[in-house]
Amino acid sequence: MTTKTKAIIGLASALSVSAAIYFGFVHKFKDGVTGFRKLFPGEGKTEEEVPKGELTESKTEQDKPKETPVMDKKEFPLYEGSRWKSVTELQRALQNKFGQVIAGAPSELLGKNTILALRNVGYDVPLSKVEYDNILAGKKKEVAKKEMTLAEANTLAKTVNYNSMGRQTKAGADYQKGKLLAVGTKLKQAGYKLMIVKSIINPSAYYGKAEKA
Repeated sequence: MTTKTKAIIGLASALSVSAAIYFGFVHKFKDGVTGFRKLFPGEGKTEEEVPKGELTESKTEQDKPKETPVMDKKEFPLYEGSRWKSVTELQRALQNKFGQVIAGAPSELLGKNTILALRNVGYDVPLSKVEYDNILAGKKKEVAKKEMTLAEANTLAKTVNYNSMGRQTKAGADYQKGKLLAVGTKLKQAGYKLMIVKSIINPSAYYGKAEKA
């Protein structure tokens, strides 16, 4: 076989192989680069070409806009931590109409100092709209008085005691008289009367006792 013949055969073989490659790969996937990707998914994709549905989980979480918390637009009742312009008016009313001192006021924040001022005038949180309006009008809340029991009345009455035989200065006498009047008045307001009783053990000693009026 001559050299020329060998060259022709080699060229023919090379053309055959090239044709096979073309028809077996490039021709089968006519879109060129996309055809390559079909054989090797995920290879060679740029960031711009990645479909949105193929974003990774971390990327999705990073790009996902954070949800803005929905604020409760219901202003009343007011609680500790409430922040409204109405809180400023509340603080001013507590200071101007009730003489309460609120550190850091006026502000739009209902904090512990404001709550303390509220309690000093008979209110507390949660504060309703009706209670809020009463404060702005300068109305102090009526607090129901606890009924005094007979045992409590006697304990108070026994604070009045003295010894008639003992030496007593004018200051001491005035103190006893003032105490006697104060205890008697308080017992009367609670529905009792103050009785002065002589001690059985010490005839010269006297003490107070409460009785129903």
